[in-house]
Amino acid sequence: MRNYDLDFLKKFSLVLVILSGVTLGLIVLAAYLHRAIPPEVSPQAAQRQRGSFRELCEEWYRNEIIGRGIKHPSVPRRHLDNYLLPKLGRTAAADVTAADIARVIDDLKVRAPTAVNDLLRFTRRIFAFGVRRRIVPANPAADFSPRLDGGGTERPRSRALSLDERAQLFAKVSETPTFGTANAVALKLLLALCVRKGELLCARW
Repeated sequence: MRNYDLDFLKKFSLVLVILSGVTLGLIVLAAYLHRAIPPEVSPQAAQRQRGSFRELCEEWYRNEIIGRGIKHPSVPRRHLDNYLLPKLGRTAAADVTAADIARVIDDLKVRAPTAVNDLLRFTRRIFAFGVRRRIVPANPAADFSPRLDGGGTERPRSRALSLDERAQLFAKVSETPTFGTANAVALKLLLALCVRKGELLCARW
């Protein structure tokens, strides 16, 4: 074999070794980038994740409350409309933080302490629904506890109005024209039937 053929073969072999090394390096780099870079999010999914907290609440209410035929849908509806949506409704659902929820809870404990525990339960369920539907990445209400952060442990009460107290109550109602006849009748029905206000309002007559 001629000398220039041997020289060519040596150079060609060297080129093959270099190309093999480059190829291996590219494979390693591609594997690293595949792990380091999150998968591409579709525009539809990105838009869905930027939906407002109000949209998440309404979707939860339609699917989990109305869709499941919950007995008293007015209860979660009231908590949404009175407490959650006025404070957080315009915020993107994915941007709601534990600090946002804490502010709502602390404010409610001052104004309506008996509603705090229910509000916490509903908030956790709303975000758990959002996590399952890939609307939010995590549940910012997951670590809140009714005992520690809400209104405390709920205990049944056996307090009942005495006959004298009931007489005083009806006397004051009669002396207050603005109380209204309908409210007076509803109060008497509540005392006579021993039901909650929501149950009385939803009852069929």
